[in-house]
Amino acid sequence: MGFIDRDSPLGRLYTAGKDRDQFYRQARFYSVEEVGSQIEKAGFDKPVASRTIFCSSDSITFQEQPIKSGHGEGSFVVLKATKTNINAAKPLAGEMRSGTDVLERRRP
Repeated sequence: MGFIDRDSPLGRLYTAGKDRDQFYRQARFYSVEEVGSQIEKAGFDKPVASRTIFCSSDSITFQEQPIKSGHGEGSFVVLKATKTNINAAKPLAGEMRSGTDVLERRRP
């Protein structure tokens, strides 16, 4: 799952100006900790993070950006997680849901 970390410089910029921006007005920004916690509550293993975009928004180019593992710097984060136990805890109503959970609920 890839997203702009709310706690990153770019995430703070987008969050601060989202009420004035047609595109971001409807957006919800989450921190790495919030998304990671929801992933684990859905029964996935602890996610592994990678990050990129280490510059301010006005200096982002279309050139390839470096990728670093872990979290704490960089504005765009990718979390990778696997679900090794498909019978693990199911999310509560209103929380993020995995495709596996949805399929299990459709089975007779």
